[in-house]
Amino acid sequence: MKTLFGFVVLALLVFAGCKSEKGPGETLEEYLNAMQAGNYESFVGGLSYPGFAGVNADSLTIHLMEANKQLLEERYDGVKSYEIVKVTLDEQGTTATVRVKINFGNDSSEETEYEMIKEDDGWKINLAV
Repeated sequence: MKTLFGFVVLALLVFAGCKSEKGPGETLEEYLNAMQAGNYESFVGGLSYPGFAGVNADSLTIHLMEANKQLLEERYDGVKSYEIVKVTLDEQGTTATVRVKINFGNDSSEETEYEMIKEDDGWKINLAV
């Protein structure tokens, strides 16, 4: 009985230690939710700036996002929600295209695509495209 209990505890510890990596769609949804909540720092943390190594564009990006949010409020009564419509991974699993439906406060909607790139610390929105 002790052996069975020890095995169950060991199995639970092993499974608890297994971290399931989020896919590009789930990751993008987290970034968009952060942006919608006005948590621009978290959103900017999800951006990839290939070709701009050493350049800190975060503060500029945050200012642009604040202006964009104001524009969306004026034109569409803000963003109500996001829906991940489709996720398409490349053959190597290193880039993905995520199609998103944006539902606005004025009951209109629009679909757009985000290019995602897998980096060492997870999926990021690829600004190089």
